[in-house]
Amino acid sequence: EKTRLDALVMERLSFSPRIADIYGFCSTSIMTEPLPGEILKEAVPTERVIAREELVDKEDVVPKNPYTPTEKIEMALEMAEALADLHGFKDGIIVHDDLDLGQYLRTRD
Repeated sequence: EKTRLDALVMERLSFSPRIADIYGFCSTSIMTEPLPGEILKEAVPTERVIAREELVDKEDVVPKNPYTPTEKIEMALEMAEALADLHGFKDGIIVHDDLDLGQYLRTRD
């Protein structure tokens, strides 16, 4: 059922440049436009959850990923704009109940 709902949302939001275009749907799969991959592998280079204490650098700032501060702000803005497309949908608010970084996919454009 979740796959069907995701497909429906993607179809309804096909106007948005921030939501992946859907090409097809079958009960357990969704076919979308080609995307380069999850940003999770680059933005959070770990296979485990980072504890809050580990994010506090003791003496100097240690980058946790290869992005510059400007790139991080741009990426955060893109993510917020995608959420705004969901929340501002003209036929009613779309709520995403399991949002996490691994669900954001980023293309060159």
